[in-house]
Amino acid sequence: MNCPLFSGPRCVLQSAVSFLVAGVACAGPLDPLDYASLGAFEVSSGSYTIDTDLLTIVDDASPGAALFTGVVDDQGGAADSFGPGAAVTTVGANGIPHIAVFTFDSVSIQGSATVSVTGRRALALLSHGDLVLDRTLDLSGSRPDGGPGGFYGGVAAQAGSGPGGGGATSTILVEAGPAGFGSDGIPDSGGGEAGLSYGDLSGVLQGGSGGGGAAAASYLAIGGGGGGAIELGATGIVDLRSNAVIRSDGETGANDTANVGIVFSGPGSGGGVRIRGREVLLDGSISAAGKLFRGSRSGAGRVFIEGLGIHVVGSPFDADSLVANVAV
Repeated sequence: MNCPLFSGPRCVLQSAVSFLVAGVACAGPLDPLDYASLGAFEVSSGSYTIDTDLLTIVDDASPGAALFTGVVDDQGGAADSFGPGAAVTTVGANGIPHIAVFTFDSVSIQGSATVSVTGRRALALLSHGDLVLDRTLDLSGSRPDGGPGGFYGGVAAQAGSGPGGGGATSTILVEAGPAGFGSDGIPDSGGGEAGLSYGDLSGVLQGGSGGGGAAAASYLAIGGGGGGAIELGATGIVDLRSNAVIRSDGETGANDTANVGIVFSGPGSGGGVRIRGREVLLDGSISAAGKLFRGSRSGAGRVFIEGLGIHVVGSPFDADSLVANVAV
């Protein structure tokens, strides 16, 4: 990785939402110039799918041929989970995903264009010029799957996956543990063990962890998956316009599959969002929210924004993304 893109004094707000102005550590956000350009990705209509397993971007109207093929980044050798292929590899102790990287001369996603993201790896969209987003990119978790780069929820009496996975339960009327990431999970009284906070997006890109599963007798409840991990980076301006939405929420816990309220799984934590540009214009919204389920709450995710100039319009952060996370 080339280092640095920016130089000069460094100012950091130490919280789950951090802003860096005029400085960058050598480890951390990806440098677009380290990767060859695939051309221009500029769309204002149509439907497209980014698959971080297959490393492809396809036009859904012509799915047989990839428009672009990305590359894998192993985060300086630190990646220890979500390796090659669609299947989840052994989750390492650090829970750091590989990143599917797509790099362009310019990126513009506007108008009525729809872009879906699927796969296990985290996602990076990089630009050698500017990056303009005026549409939605959603990497939220489901159940049990985490979003791209996030971890899956526990199945049956299994703990959630990831460094902050929630603990399982095999006791009736007791909730499994909520996951942590940007903050600790907060368990229900007498519930399963909550996952703790971890990570630092100024170093490595990570997603959220999964909530614990629950099983007792013939009843089971699958834990919520953690929010995924996404990076947007440009050597020029990253412009998140008024219709831009970056969403990497955790998934809620659930009642048992018989839906009679015997056992309850834990919610997954919010994911990770990292943005880096020479300037960052933020008029859209970012959500990396944890979830409240019955008496427990999973930890919110982490948001990291870096640039020589950061211009925030309105209130771009989902309130639940900041619960128990901002210490000013």
